[in-house]
Amino acid sequence: GEAKAHTQAALASLLDAVRPQEPYLDHLAVRLADRVDLVRVADVDWIEASGNYVTVHAGGTRHLIRTSLTRVASRLDPRRFLRIPRSTVVHLDRVQSLVPASHGDYTVVLRDGTTLNMSRTYREHLQRVLELGF
Repeated sequence: GEAKAHTQAALASLLDAVRPQEPYLDHLAVRLADRVDLVRVADVDWIEASGNYVTVHAGGTRHLIRTSLTRVASRLDPRRFLRIPRSTVVHLDRVQSLVPASHGDYTVVLRDGTTLNMSRTYREHLQRVLELGF
């Protein structure tokens, strides 16, 4: 009856919780007119949301992928990739410096000179990742 259904539902959610997550992505697939190119995640500098797509910036090249930023971010190693505002994910290896801006926000400067904005909310998350106070 009802108790059995409830127990089965509880068991199913427990199994979901302990089941290993999908592994982190090593490559992103970029669909072109005549082929699919693979971009190594290690080569990615930063990713931005662009409507129903994301634009992947890697070594000076931009790739458009039809997916959501939330979906991509959930498959990237959180020790390496960090969301800074809602619409941007940055590869921590590419970050050179954090420059204080107004109202607790920061400007994130990448090694190639790209500047990205980081809101105060995301700064707190970065502080936890880096285990430092700034």
